[in-house]
This record gives sequence, C-alpha cells and structure tokens, in this order.
Amino acid sequence: MQFDEIPACLGYLEDVLLQICLCAFRKDVFQQIKPLLKKEYVEEALAGEVFLCWPSVNRVLQPRHRPVHLVTGKRLTIQSIDVLFAWLWGWRDDQFQRKHWSEKPYRLLCRCSCETIRLLRGKGHAREWRQKLKSSFIRSNWLLPYPQGDRFMKQQPGTQQVRWWSTYHAGVHAYYRNQEECGILRQPFSSSHINHYPLDG
Repeated sequence: MQFDEIPACLGYLEDVLLQICLCAFRKDVFQQIKPLLKKEYVEEALAGEVFLCWPSVNRVLQPRHRPVHLVTGKRLTIQSIDVLFAWLWGWRDDQFQRKHWSEKPYRLLCRCSCETIRLLRGKGHAREWRQKLKSSFIRSNWLLPYPQGDRFMKQQPGTQQVRWWSTYHAGVHAYYRNQEECGILRQPFSSSHINHYPLDG
C-alpha cells in the first residue's frame, strides 16, 4: 500500500506541512528584525521557536526596542485579522502589493504545501487545509507584522523600531482579568487549548 493511499498518513502530512509553514513564518518575522534581538535569543528566534505574543517578543528584544510599538487607530489600512491574513499569506491576484517580500520562504512553503495537497487529495482538501492554516495562524499568533506594500514590516520613521498589529479579543481579556482578580489564574491557557481560542479578534 502506498503512503498516498492511506488517509491517516495524508492527514498527518497536512498537519506537518501546516506546522512547518507557521514555523517558517515566525522565522521570517525574526529574521526581519534580527538586529533588534538580544544576542542570547537570536538562535532560538531564527529557529522559529519564539512565539508571537507580547511576553515572548518583548523577552527577546533588546531593552531599547521594548516595548513593541503597536499600531492603533481607525485610519489603519488593516482593520481586521482576515485582511491581515490575506495580505500576509495570499498569493493569487488580489489588491495587495508585496514588493520585495512576495517571495519570502514562508510564502513559498505555503504555496508548495497547498499545491502538494491539491495534487494528492484534490482542490477541496487544499481549500480546507488553507482554512486550517488560517485558523491556526489566528489562534496562535497575537503580535503580527504590520506590512507595507514594499516592506514586510513597517518601520517607525527614523528608527529601527518596527510596527506590530495586535489581535485582541475582549472576551478573552475579560476572562483573564476576572481570573486574576479572583486569584485563580496561575498561568495562561496552555497550547493544548488552542482549538478553544476565538477566531474573531
């Protein structure tokens, strides 16, 4: 029996490709800001082992680059996580410009993975996989690069500082605040609870 004839094996392959793409994304983010990182964390960050959340990113940044600069306001080009995902991960003809960063490794890996799944399992599975990628991306990344048409991460004028787009969910924030006030919360949700995280940030 061939590998591609066993559904469980193909499902496993899809999961592995998804995790590889997300890891490659983290690598590309930290490669972009490598000069801003503490020396002792460069290897860990460039291996994709630092997650994109407030505590982790601030931990690996040099003191003069902390805290991270979050973009805010009603005039932002990006107002929703759906738009940001489409800009960062989309590759078909769309309205987004990606000059100088359209061929980043994570984007090439995503395209190749999607095409591999399409060839092995058909267009329907490829679409499902892409939706899984989107769900996992939103649920596991809370500090994201704020792109420009010609830059993967927009910089603060006259500085090395980059701008970050933060996902925020009022329900999750209220839960944490309530737990802290009651003295119940000892640590954040574990990664095993990722499927319970909201997708509307």
